[in-house]
Amino acid sequence: QRLMERQRKFLASASSLSRFQSIVGSLQELSHADAGTAIEMWNQLFSSIWNGLQEQDKTRLVQPLGRLLSQSYHRYQLQLPAGHGYRRNVVQTLLCSISKCCVSAPLLPPELIKYLGKTFNAWHIAIDILERRFWSIQDNTRTEEINSITSCLNQLYDELGDQESRNGLRRMTATTTDTLITLDLLALRQYSQAQECLVTTMSKNVSTPSHHDEAYQWERDWITCAKELGQWHVLKEYGQSRD
Repeated sequence: QRLMERQRKFLASASSLSRFQSIVGSLQELSHADAGTAIEMWNQLFSSIWNGLQEQDKTRLVQPLGRLLSQSYHRYQLQLPAGHGYRRNVVQTLLCSISKCCVSAPLLPPELIKYLGKTFNAWHIAIDILERRFWSIQDNTRTEEINSITSCLNQLYDELGDQESRNGLRRMTATTTDTLITLDLLALRQYSQAQECLVTTMSKNVSTPSHHDEAYQWERDWITCAKELGQWHVLKEYGQSRD
């Protein structure tokens, strides 16, 4: 309410200036004539306004912003012919403007950012936002939040086939030396030694709850080693046991 009142007073005072009216009128014409210009204008305007807001105002706006991005009607744009909506859409523009906020960027749920990145072809924008969140993690950040950010990043890296970035993230978040050893062996293409290390590691930590997420990655690494070593009968037995 207070924020809207301040904005109303500002617009009322600015609209009385002839220069303001001519500039805004020209910008409106440009934004309607070219979508790229409109997008660039929005990105600069949103980030400038957001960086100038007070912290309490930013906190109040995060939830409405999340609701806006979560609306189902955004998917209708993806149905445009010739893939136009997939290559350029509203969600991409909104996420791009959020990524340009250099002061206290909106802290949207990592799962929402991951979903939007995958669904609306905003892969690298979503990764950029999540990577910034990861690098800004403080000592008092909750473990659940850290796990959520790293999990979403890992999934996006997987979808893009970016194994180097995925392994780099795992190296930074590893809680056991066994993970670091395995990653080194995989990087050197020493799949047989890596598989032996993984079997030993999984047998040692099978009942350790704190290593649950890491255990899932160990299992995937073991599958990778089996594929590279041509152990198809072992993989068949593994798949049948999982069914």
